This record gives sequence, structure tokens and C-alpha cells, in this order.
Amino acid sequence: MDRAPQVDFRRVLATMNAHRQRYQAPPLVIADVLQRYAQAWADRGEFRHSGGRFGENLALSYKPDATQACLEAIAMWQAEEKVYNYSRPGFSGQTGHFTQQCWAASRRVWFGVGRVTTGQWRGTWLVVASFDPPGNYAGQFPANVRRPRALLEEDDAPGDEYDDGFDADDEAEYE
Repeated sequence: MDRAPQVDFRRVLATMNAHRQRYQAPPLVIADVLQRYAQAWADRGEFRHSGGRFGENLALSYKPDATQACLEAIAMWQAEEKVYNYSRPGFSGQTGHFTQQCWAASRRVWFGVGRVTTGQWRGTWLVVASFDPPGNYAGQFPANVRRPRALLEEDDAPGDEYDDGFDADDEAEYE
């Protein structure tokens, strides 16, 4: 890809930071090294993890533009909170994107956006979010994945009262 797609990164970052604030996680900032890394991976057009040194969330989206694809990815990752068990904190394949997104120790992020180049998702947006430092470390979940403000005084039922606007019927796949 010669040029990265146009993305309103201020809007995307503000949306992610609004979610993080709910979990008492500090706001993320943009990092140039992550920009190069995430965009280079997205430009490959492969829907798979890079295996690199940064935390990484991936998503596919059929939205009409790259900004909307990033916002949909954030909503999908946030939706995983509904099955996160705060009474038994830890990693799960069903909640790993959510826990990385709100991981309190992560300080920097960037979104790379490209198009899938092969297979059944060819032509869809590929969103790559790279986080530094990475999250999802065993034994560190209680300190880094904090209960949302609305649940601090409630029982341990995860997220039922939160409507993130994500519709499970949306045409998107995510890893």
C-alpha cells in the first residue's frame, strides 16, 4: 500500500480513552514507533497477529471508511467485557482484546488500517491496534483490569448495565 488510509486518529484515540477512563486506566498517547509498526503490519493485509513485542488487537470491518472501521473495532473489543469475570481475573480468548484495551499499564497506542488482500475477507478493513507496554500478563490482571465505575459497588455480574452500542449482528469479524 502506497499510502495509509485517512483516519481521524483524534476521534479514535478519544473513543478508546473514554472506554479506558471507565476502568480507571490512564489515557493512551500516540507513539511514532507504534505508528510505523501497526501500519506496516496492516499494509501486509493478513488477518493474523504479528507476533511482535507490542500488545496487539486485530479486527475486521465492513464499515465504509477507515475511521468507522477503527471505531467499530473498539466497540467490538469493548463488548468482550460482558463476559469478563472480575471475581476470577485472568486471560481468556473471549476477553483478551477487552483486557488489552483497558490494561492500565499500557501507555501508548497506534492504529494501523489496511485492506485484507486474500481469502474470504479480501477487501475488508483490517484494523491493527498496537499497545506499549503490552498487556495480558498472568498474575497482573487484578492491578491492570479494574472494575468499571458502575460495578465498583455492585456484585460481580460482568457489565450487564453497560450498552456499548455494538450489535452482535454487525457484519464484522475479529480475532
